[in-house]
Amino acid sequence: QWWDSVKFTMEKGPNLWETFNKSLEKNRKERPKLENWMEIGPFDRSGDRTFETPYPPEKEIRLDASYPGKDGKNVTWIKWPAGEKSPISENITEAVFFFYNTITVPKPVQKYLIISHDDGAEVRLNGKQVLLSKGYVPQDNPETVPLDLKAGKNEIFVKLEQGGGPWALVAVIS
Repeated sequence: QWWDSVKFTMEKGPNLWETFNKSLEKNRKERPKLENWMEIGPFDRSGDRTFETPYPPEKEIRLDASYPGKDGKNVTWIKWPAGEKSPISENITEAVFFFYNTITVPKPVQKYLIISHDDGAEVRLNGKQVLLSKGYVPQDNPETVPLDLKAGKNEIFVKLEQGGGPWALVAVIS
């Protein structure tokens, strides 16, 4: 399970309470977080070939760009604040969405992306595919993806495919 991989550093303090508080604060500061996602979509789904079909946001990440989306409607990148519901309606079917985020770390480190999605998802870290999952993965049984983060800024890019029903994406870093 993903929680077996969680590392927690203990900091020595003058007593148990101070040790706990110092350790908690140090780990909170060192933990990379997914803050606000940028998202764009919907785009028309390419049937069973969604993950083989390149869409405009995959060709280059330009957060100021706009593209023709599903049904010819223009779509632009928008901010999805952490912990809030996506500003894009979840009731869009036969569509593809894209999500972008960055994580900055002071030194190379391995972390884990805990992700559930409805329907399929592809995750890229710094341009390299680290997950391709063509089906629904529920929140109560998420996938765990190792992320080898480099020192400095790291880019996470997610392609989400949606067939029927509402779409969903939940992602956290451990």
